[in-house]
Amino acid sequence: MSGLVAVLGASGGVGLHTARQLVRSGVGLRLGARRPEVMRSVVPPNAETAETAGTVEVVAVDLWDDAALAEFCAGASVVVNCAGPSYAVVDRVALAALASGAHYVDPGGDVPLWRALSHEDWAASGLTAVINAGLMPGLTSVLPHWLAEGMVQRRSLTAYVGLLDRMTPVGAAEYLLTLAGEHGEAMAAWRDGQRRSRALGPVSGVRVPFFSSPVDLQPYLSLETERLASSLRLSEVDWWNVFDGEGHVLRTLARLQADGLDGDLSASARLLCEAAELDLFGRTPYQTLVFQLDGTTRDGTPESRTALLRGTDTYALTAAVASFSARRLLEGAEPPGAQHVQDVVDADALCAWLREQPEVTVLERFTSPTTSDGTAERSEVVDDVEEGVL
Repeated sequence: MSGLVAVLGASGGVGLHTARQLVRSGVGLRLGARRPEVMRSVVPPNAETAETAGTVEVVAVDLWDDAALAEFCAGASVVVNCAGPSYAVVDRVALAALASGAHYVDPGGDVPLWRALSHEDWAASGLTAVINAGLMPGLTSVLPHWLAEGMVQRRSLTAYVGLLDRMTPVGAAEYLLTLAGEHGEAMAAWRDGQRRSRALGPVSGVRVPFFSSPVDLQPYLSLETERLASSLRLSEVDWWNVFDGEGHVLRTLARLQADGLDGDLSASARLLCEAAELDLFGRTPYQTLVFQLDGTTRDGTPESRTALLRGTDTYALTAAVASFSARRLLEGAEPPGAQHVQDVVDADALCAWLREQPEVTVLERFTSPTTSDGTAERSEVVDDVEEGVL
């Protein structure tokens, strides 16, 4: 695999994991951040001669310095932007990558970046920009697509997404960005092929499959989920954000949303980081994503499928999607133009890559028996997963 991958923001939570994953797979790297000393831990001993590691160059770079950013991108085959927050960076790094003749990967971005990208220029250049190449948004669409493979008639999707982990200030700002008005709507669900406001309400202290203790559920329909529902031609989607712990994050989010999530989110992000630390106190970090897809087989038989992902580090999971996307671009595997990751990624190959990451403890999909009315029965496979067999 030839070519250089330039990772900007490589001293942050996502950037460090992205760099480590790529260097382990033999990719040549240029790592850039304002604090290059943090990135020295990425460089393995004898990196330039080790058979399993690519060469690593560590440089100081300020993304707000036009000349420094252009120099950082020069000569790279792929630029991965892990700097943020995305509402401030928007397409700044993407433009520099395009000008230097490099493909582009962004773990975030979502609506503001998608709108800002020059789609005509990317398509005409023969280069590819892959956005939402992270955990959420990103993997939260890829896994349902993976689950849907071969299912002829898809009817409904139910999702439970729970993260108990520390937050970095940039990560917290990115999460808050997904809850802003233009990104989706709380209490909404997908009904009869369209968004329906106030279709669902919050639920407290309930047991949900694959979560070990009672949790609180908040319904939320994002634009990413709407794109997913349209792509899979679903009639119904219920999407639940799962909150564990003592409720500090949930109460903080409610207060911040009531005050409005506009403008500079740095102060709000700090409050959310503090709340996440309180919820995590005395607990082990985890990420649990559960998707149940109901539909029918080719012969009209009702079928219910479930996908389960368990992880131990939010930033490592986000990085795994970004690093996989960068590798695929080095291989020339993606079409030119600006793309959402779920529209171009090889889901089977991505899942194989995820299973290689030490932070992914379970990634399985299975089919549950159904009753005569098409609803899923509890299966032995589900019991096994809940008991930690898989």
